[in-house]
Amino acid sequence: MTLRLLPRATRALAALWLFAAAAEPADACGPSWEPPIAVFDGFPYRVPQPGERRGHRERTLWAVANARLSLPEPENAWDAHRRAWERYQSRAQALESASGTSIAPYRSLKRYHYGGYDPCRTNALPAVESFLDALEASPSLPAKRRAELLSLRHQMANESCGSQDAGAALAARLREAKTGADPETREFVTYLAGAHAFYTADYAVAEAEFRSLAGSEHPWLVDAGPYMLARTQLVAAQVKWPFRYRDPEAVQAENERLRNEGLRAAREAFEDYLERRPEGRYAHSARGLRRFLHRRLAEEDELIGELAALYGQLRRAAVPASERRDRVQEILRYYRAPEAIPYETPFLLLTSLLKDAEPERYSLASLGRRRAAYEATPGLLDYAQALLLHLSERTESVAALPAAELGDGVFAIAATSLRARALEKLERFAEASALWRSLLPGAERPDVRLFLQVRLVDNALRRGDRLQPFANGEVSLDPELAKRLFLAVLSRAELESLLERSPTPDALRELAQHALLHRLFVEGHFADFLEVYARTADPGHFAEVETAARSLAADPADAKGLLNAGYFLQLRRISPDVWVPDSLREHLRPIPDPRQPFDYYEAVIEARRDATPSEVEAKALHYAIRCFAPGFRGDGCIWRGLEEERRKSAEWFARLHRKYAGSKWAERTPYYY
Repeated sequence: MTLRLLPRATRALAALWLFAAAAEPADACGPSWEPPIAVFDGFPYRVPQPGERRGHRERTLWAVANARLSLPEPENAWDAHRRAWERYQSRAQALESASGTSIAPYRSLKRYHYGGYDPCRTNALPAVESFLDALEASPSLPAKRRAELLSLRHQMANESCGSQDAGAALAARLREAKTGADPETREFVTYLAGAHAFYTADYAVAEAEFRSLAGSEHPWLVDAGPYMLARTQLVAAQVKWPFRYRDPEAVQAENERLRNEGLRAAREAFEDYLERRPEGRYAHSARGLRRFLHRRLAEEDELIGELAALYGQLRRAAVPASERRDRVQEILRYYRAPEAIPYETPFLLLTSLLKDAEPERYSLASLGRRRAAYEATPGLLDYAQALLLHLSERTESVAALPAAELGDGVFAIAATSLRARALEKLERFAEASALWRSLLPGAERPDVRLFLQVRLVDNALRRGDRLQPFANGEVSLDPELAKRLFLAVLSRAELESLLERSPTPDALRELAQHALLHRLFVEGHFADFLEVYARTADPGHFAEVETAARSLAADPADAKGLLNAGYFLQLRRISPDVWVPDSLREHLRPIPDPRQPFDYYEAVIEARRDATPSEVEAKALHYAIRCFAPGFRGDGCIWRGLEEERRKSAEWFARLHRKYAGSKWAERTPYYY
């Protein structure tokens, strides 16, 4: 069935459903797009003002990073981990078959998500895989010996991490495995003993074991031994030091001194590893941990140099694809421009510019001289120049910028948007409106079109005629946006005026009728509601409540009508609060004195206090008590705070179980809240 075969209001609802179904959900792992309705004011068309979310700034930078670095799309992390785990299982089974030796199963499909730098998070599949790589690269070891060593590594991964008591049995088996072992096997067992001590927080033993591997010639142990030694020193430096003095300030100062000494020693250990193994297996991790240490030690200059070098590695694709998004995120969080501002590196320039409290440090002329560095991303230089002027609060200069070559560059659109906002700030609304409209033809992405529609509506409302964007279809509004604006921005009088205008397009007239029905019902004006209802071709879900409205229009105290009206509001989630973009909040027309579902339930309960038992009263008691339930159960019932004297959950609970003992409504209400 096509949409054209449905009634008009049903078509609007179907279009809304299709729009919502097509929106991609936000992904916590990276900068994937949120549903368009959630990014009206955002990325990258304007710069957030003080106090606004940092996320809008980061979306701008993510766009530059994607344009410059071709970041891979993030895959489902759990699915990827499961596939890797299954591949590993087949490798381990192959070794078990070849050796004829039973290997302790590696059961852990879990993925660690510890915060900060917790050593346990690395006692997982990648570390186990790396150890199997080393065994497979050791042909001089018999298959049976490789199987025995892998079995020990599996036991380490399976047992709980961080407890010396839990690992005592495995520690004993490792000591036994060293006895009489050949030199190569002994080195592998030494590594396992060090790793086991590391994961069970016995850092002195771990450091001694890893130091004893200094003379190893095995290619994997040459990498793994020094790297794990540095990691051990890093974690040990962050362990709380024992209480030494009675003076708390002296204790804190001494602990800080000891911590920093340990962190500096760990940094030197990572630097020693990188000097010896600049392209080693763990070089990327070692550099990342060194950057972590620069942050902890407040070594700002070193950190800036490391982050700039990291960006260079990203540009050269010298960072594994799986790590690129995390490394970009690290730059976003910690990069600050040194005195030598990186005008020739757009990503670093914008990162520092959006975080710097002193935009006067930056020079428009210096930025212009690096034009060639920006040519690969259309509109990026125009955006950077407009951004610098915007942050410097040079509104007239932003408004006077020449028009950007739009093409299909999202940053050219962003630069033009900053110009239009500057014109509006100068109250040159007609010029700003023309700029917003100039962007619409090339705005193919849904979030861009929604952003532009919001700006055009805001512009028209600021010009003074609140009905202009709606009356003649001046702005072709998305159904979801139109629905929100009609409900939130237009008052009852404005909606009625809009319905009286003959040029109003049918689709907008239908939305206006639904918005007016919404307002009238929430206000409790049932006679007026029925009058508009009679003129509405397809009233949608309001058809469910026509009978209740007629009962209440005839008798405002009708118990059944009150109960049904409250339940309808709660079931359909109809409330006076409609979310709109922040930039339109000043235009809101709130609904005066709205009646919430709880008000209706309470009215029934009070009216029936001394009456004979009835199904209506039992239902009202049940729903009113549930209004106080925590979480989602009471959601949509109470819109605003209640005075203490109206919180009668316990009293109503007693009344329900006394007056309606054994009824289904009493059975469905085993608690009060």
